[in-house]
Amino acid sequence: AALNVVDFTVQDDLSLSSDSAIINFGADSDITLTHTADTSLTLGGAGSTTGLLINNTATDGDPFLAFALSGTQTFTMGVDDGDSDKFKIGTTAIGTDTRLSIDSSGNIEIPDGSLTITRDDNVANLTLVTTDADATVGPFQTFYRNSNSAASDDQIGTIFFVGRNAENNADVTYGSIETHINAAAAWELVRPLHYMHWT
Repeated sequence: AALNVVDFTVQDDLSLSSDSAIINFGADSDITLTHTADTSLTLGGAGSTTGLLINNTATDGDPFLAFALSGTQTFTMGVDDGDSDKFKIGTTAIGTDTRLSIDSSGNIEIPDGSLTITRDDNVANLTLVTTDADATVGPFQTFYRNSNSAASDDQIGTIFFVGRNAENNADVTYGSIETHINAAAAWELVRPLHYMHWT
């Protein structure tokens, strides 16, 4: 049986005892929240879009969504209002051990981490594309060593070419492209390019 009320207030707990309970929203139940026993809550919608909006109205507040195991937030995603409204993924909070950060310009940072792209075919793993018709150069990649203690022969950047050996029991570096500082003076930094090949 349905209970129709305009407004009501629950002072403590509200329990829906059915393992398939549904909460309907809207005059025509266009938004629903469905309980699946021991599994999940499903937000459903009959319109052209269905979404969940987390809106923080504080002067300096962070809207977030967290994923927890046994009560401990393991990964937390949200907007860091105190850091230029960047979207972040952290551990127990978005600003704790941040693993991914994206700013409003689309710049992506992976602090203290690495990126691995895996495919099971021969399609390119990473493609750099520029669509600027007036550009005089194509796409480029920057290797930036952020250090103020440059010294002669320091390595600036390296690309390794690695594969499994014929016995499939070890990874082998078959070659590399690397650059080194030829002279450490700020006005005469020279970076010769070296190609190394192993067989």
